[in-house]
Amino acid sequence: MERGKVIFEKPGRFEAPNWMPDGKKLLFNMDGSLYIIPVTGGETVKLNTGSAVNINNDHGISFDGKLLAISNQKQGMPGGGSSVFILPLTGGEPKMITDYTPSYFHGWSPNNKEVVYVAIRDGKKVYNIYRNSIEGRKEVALDRY
Repeated sequence: MERGKVIFEKPGRFEAPNWMPDGKKLLFNMDGSLYIIPVTGGETVKLNTGSAVNINNDHGISFDGKLLAISNQKQGMPGGGSSVFILPLTGGEPKMITDYTPSYFHGWSPNNKEVVYVAIRDGKKVYNIYRNSIEGRKEVALDRY
C-alpha cells in the first residue's frame, strides 16, 4: 500500500478540500479565503473572491466545472451567519443568491442551475433544506416542520 504524502501544513485551521476539475489541484478554505494548491504540493494561490472575505468551509464546484458556490458572512446582514454566493471558478466578484441568513451552501444540482443549502428561517431554531436558482430568484423549502 502506498503511503500518503503531506502536501500542506500550517498551524491553525484550513478545511474542506475540493478537487479542481483538472484533477491536478485542490481548492480549500483558510483564513476566510479560498486557496488552490497542486495535489503534489507547492505554493498556495489565493483565489480572487472579490468582496467575499469571510468564506467558511461550505463551498463547492458545479458539475460542469465553471462555477463555484460559497458561503460567506457579509457584514450588516440581518440574522447573522453566512449567505450563499456564486462566482466563476476562475474567480471574480460573487453574486448573492439569498440575502436571508444564516444560509450555508451544501450542493449543486446536476444541471448546474440550482443550489441547495441549509438555513434557519422565520425565527425558528432548526435548520431546514432549501433550493434556489443560481439567479437567486425564490428559495424553496424542501421540507417544513
